[in-house]
Amino acid sequence: MKRPGFTFIEIIVSITIFTVIIVSVYSVFYMGIKTWRRNQEERSLQKVRMAFLKIEKELKRTFFFSMIPFKGTSKAILFPLSVSDLDSDAERLYVVTYAIDRDDYVGLEGLERKELVFSEDPGDFEEKKKNLLPLMKEIRFEYARISGDLSKTFAWQDEWDSAVEGSLPSGVRISLEVDTPQEVYNKVVLLEQGDF
Repeated sequence: MKRPGFTFIEIIVSITIFTVIIVSVYSVFYMGIKTWRRNQEERSLQKVRMAFLKIEKELKRTFFFSMIPFKGTSKAILFPLSVSDLDSDAERLYVVTYAIDRDDYVGLEGLERKELVFSEDPGDFEEKKKNLLPLMKEIRFEYARISGDLSKTFAWQDEWDSAVEGSLPSGVRISLEVDTPQEVYNKVVLLEQGDF
């Protein structure tokens, strides 16, 4: 007499089919997550590159101006910037600030860019703000001074004030430490009007 139920062979075959299906679903899911993470890392790296290019371009166009001194700390930098107006042949003078915006909730920092048109009456123009970089583990600025000896090496310091120093720094080093993947990016921008 035959009992109702599955035979041992039927159970083994069904478990094997079920295992193959589960492994296939898992591998597709894993590959999707891996591709998404790689895409996020590349996008984050691209944002860092674009931010470095923008900061470099603007720092190379700064100049010594007594009414807007070049000021920098390890967490912020302020400098004058002259930009040609597209509507006319005139140039506009801006006060540009890159400052660290810390999010204490997640413990990460972002880089914010502020620009304000330089004017006799500060109420004439509105300050424009833009988040330039996503949240990073650490962002830091350093300023170079040429050493006085014959070696002409850079001495890096955390602060710079052109009103006190009498000139622009020779260079600015920007360091970014990203959380995922654990990497540090550095960019050194040499200023053409620095203390050479």
